[in-house]
Amino acid sequence: MKRLFLIRHLETENNRNGILMGRRIDASIVEDEQVDKFKKRVLLLKKSFENLDGSSVTVFTSPRLRCQQTANILSGVLGFKGEIVIDRSLDETDMGDFEGYHVSELRVVFGNETIDCWMHRPTVFRFPNGESYEEVKERIGKFLRKLEVSNYENIFVCTHVDLIKVVLLDSLGSSFDNRRQLIIPCGSISVLSLLAKGGQCVEVVNFVSS
Repeated sequence: MKRLFLIRHLETENNRNGILMGRRIDASIVEDEQVDKFKKRVLLLKKSFENLDGSSVTVFTSPRLRCQQTANILSGVLGFKGEIVIDRSLDETDMGDFEGYHVSELRVVFGNETIDCWMHRPTVFRFPNGESYEEVKERIGKFLRKLEVSNYENIFVCTHVDLIKVVLLDSLGSSFDNRRQLIIPCGSISVLSLLAKGGQCVEVVNFVSS
C-alpha cells in the first residue's frame, strides 16, 4: 500500500500572533517545546505504521522556510538520509494583499463582503492580487496524480493548512466551503492511502494531537 503523510509545518511567531504570512513573510519555526512534541509524535507514528524506515520513505516540502525546517526535523527522526525534494506545487497559498495583516484588521481594510466570501464561500474566492482556492486545488491535484503513478511507498509531505484541507475534504467527498469545520493544527500529521485506480482514502486525521 502506498501511503501519504500530510504534515503541517510547526508554528512560527506569526502563527501564534495571528499574522497572515502567505509567501511574502518567510518566517522560521519557534524552537521550543513544540519541537520535542513533534519528534515524539513522529516516533509514535513509526511504531504505529509498518516499514517507516529511512529506506522506504520519500520526503517532499513546500519552499517556505517553516516547512523545510519541519521536514528536516521529520527526516532526522525517520532516519531518512535521502534528499528532501522542494516542490513549488506545495507552496503556501498566495494570499496577495492579505499578507502581513493581523486577522483582526482584515474587515477594516478589505470590507465585510470580501471577508465573508473568504470565510464562508472559499470555493469562489480569490485573494486580492493573489491566488484562488481553485488554483490551489489544481496544483495540489497535479502533485497527487504524479504520486499515484510513482514508485514511492511512504510519502511525507510538509506543507500548509489550506493544501492539507483541500486534500482531506476532497478525499472525504466534502466541499472546501466546509474547511472551517476541519481543524488542522501546526505540527499535525494526517495519513491517507493512495488508491491504485486514483484518489485517496483517509486513514487518520491529526495523528496524536499533543
